Amino acid sequence: MTDWIVLTVMEKIVVESKLTSGSPFSRGAQHEAKRAAILSRAAKLFNTKGARSTTLADVADKLGLTKTSLYYYVKTKEDLIYQCYQSAMARLTTGLNASRLLILVNPVHTQRTTLDYAFTAR
Repeated sequence: MTDWIVLTVMEKIVVESKLTSGSPFSRGAQHEAKRAAILSRAAKLFNTKGARSTTLADVADKLGLTKTSLYYYVKTKEDLIYQCYQSAMARLTTGLNASRLLILVNPVHTQRTTLDYAFTAR
């Protein structure tokens, strides 16, 4: 139980550092939430259909957006792929950093929690 509390706290710190204010109604928070939804859906499509087969129209369609509104968040499909990659690496880094903290607190802790956290679809 303690393991997940620390991971949740670490994740919260990362998310809050990206936002301009603490309010969920701020533009920064809304923009980040929409961006996260786009990256999540795009990553799922890239993983199932492949990067070549997936189009920006596919991503927009799955999100209920127009392609034009999707272009507000990404410039090209390659940019979207890169942002998905960056997001995955950030989650992995957060999980590894949390694992280091947990190992300092509880040296018997295994790496399984970190791997579960890092590779859980969000």
